[in-house]
Amino acid sequence: MNPQNLNNIGLNIKLKERVMRRIYAIWFVRRILPRFGGVAVGIFVAYRVTAQSFFVAKILENFLTVSAGGLSSLSPFVISALAHADPRAALVIALSVVAAGLLSFKLLSDIRVVLRESDGLLRLQRN
Repeated sequence: MNPQNLNNIGLNIKLKERVMRRIYAIWFVRRILPRFGGVAVGIFVAYRVTAQSFFVAKILENFLTVSAGGLSSLSPFVISALAHADPRAALVIALSVVAAGLLSFKLLSDIRVVLRESDGLLRLQRN
């Protein structure tokens, strides 16, 4: 091979790398960035609504004070707190509980699938 061909191959590889970097950058900006941006905006809005609606440190202090009295005093405290809360705060709390429940269900179902698959693999390895 002559040096000119090697130089052309090197230029082709560099051109390919530059083109692929641009393609990946465009893909990232179009696909990934909006999702992360949406999550960031959602977290910011939830934070602002929460900060305007109630004072979290005071709620935690009250919760710890009541929980020192035992589990029997905890449920009336939570019910009373939600009944007297600002509707926006109660909505944020309700949506958080629903989201946590859905994510927990998804996590448990994924764990079951993994355990089921690993159990089959263990049986194959034992035989």
